[in-house]
Amino acid sequence: MDSRNYSSFIDLVRGNINLEDEIFDVTESSPLLVEDSPLNDEVATSKKKQARGVNFSVEEDKLLVAAWLNTSVDPVYGNEQHKTTFYGKVAKYFMDHKTDSTRSVASLTTRWGTINRETVKFVGSLAKIEAKNESGTTAHDKIEKAKELFKEIHGSVFQFEHCWLILKDYPKWASTMPRGDSRKEMPQTPDLIDQGVGVDGIMDFERPIGRKAEKANRKRKDDGKDIATEYLKKKMKVLEEGCVAEKERVRIKAEKFRLQELKENERIMMLDTSGMNEDQKDFYDGLKKEILAKQRSSHSLG
Repeated sequence: MDSRNYSSFIDLVRGNINLEDEIFDVTESSPLLVEDSPLNDEVATSKKKQARGVNFSVEEDKLLVAAWLNTSVDPVYGNEQHKTTFYGKVAKYFMDHKTDSTRSVASLTTRWGTINRETVKFVGSLAKIEAKNESGTTAHDKIEKAKELFKEIHGSVFQFEHCWLILKDYPKWASTMPRGDSRKEMPQTPDLIDQGVGVDGIMDFERPIGRKAEKANRKRKDDGKDIATEYLKKKMKVLEEGCVAEKERVRIKAEKFRLQELKENERIMMLDTSGMNEDQKDFYDGLKKEILAKQRSSHSLG
C-alpha cells in the first residue's frame, strides 16, 4: 500500500479527517489562507503534529460549535470555501470570542472532528430508539436509552450531549423527535447569548444555498425592485395625467358657465322695459344695477 494512502487511512480511523468536509464542499485543493487574519502563519502550519494540550471545557465545545455553525451558514461563502480558509475562519471566530485561548487551528479542527463524529453516532443511536416507537416513552426517556445504546455499541460514554443540544435542530444532526418550536432563525452568536448557560437557544436553520445561487437570488430580487419601481412610475404618470385632464375639464366647464352668464347679462342689459308694469321695471332695473356693480368690481380688482 502506498505510504500516503496508508497514512490517510490511519488518520481516518483515528478521527483526524472530518467526513463532513466532503458533504459541505470544504476541500483542501487550494492552499488559500484566510485574508486579513493573524492566524495565517498558524493555518499554514496547522498540519504539524503538536503536543496534546489541556482538555476542552464544555464552554469551549459550545463556542467551537457556534463558530463552526456561524461560519458554515454564511449565505455567500459558507458552502464553497477551501478547507484551510474555512477552518481558519472558524478559529478566528473562536479566538475573537475567547481572547485568552491558546488553541491552535489544528487543535480546533481535530476537536470539531471528534464532536461531529461522536454526535453523528449518537444521532444514529437515537434514531434506532425512536424507530421502536414505544408507547408512553418521553423525549427524555428516548435520550437516556440512546445513551445506553451508544455505550453498548461503541463501548464508551457519549460525552457531547451539550453539543448535540445545539446541533440537533440542524438537518445533518436532526432526529425525528418533535420540536417545541420549528421557527427558523440564524444561530445566536456568543455576542447575543449568555455563555454561562450555553448556546442552546439556536433554532432550526437550513444550510444556505451556494454562492452562485445566492447571487442569482439577489439579482432576481433587484430585478423585481426595478420592475416595481417602473410600475410605480407609470402609475404616477397616469394619475398625474388624469389630474391634469380633470383640471382642464373643470376649467372648460367654468368657462362655459362664464360665457352663459355673460350672454344672460347682456340680454338683461339690452332689455326694453318701457312696455312693462312698475313691478317688472323695478325687478329688471335691480338686475341691471347688480350686473353693473359686479362689472365695476371686477374691473377694479383687475
